[in-house]
Amino acid sequence: KLTEEQKANLRTCFRMMDADGSGAIDAEELGAAFKLLGLSVSRKEVEAMLAEVDRDGSG
Repeated sequence: KLTEEQKANLRTCFRMMDADGSGAIDAEELGAAFKLLGLSVSRKEVEAMLAEVDRDGSG
């Protein structure tokens, strides 16, 4: 179970990744986050990750 502090940190990270403020993280935003973390992930890999966790495509 996450502590309140951990939940707050996750919300902050999400807001930072959600560049357009839509309330959802798209492939471009997730790819940018990986790049900031120094991770080399292709657009295809990012899209595959999103498809796995966002099965209904709602973001």
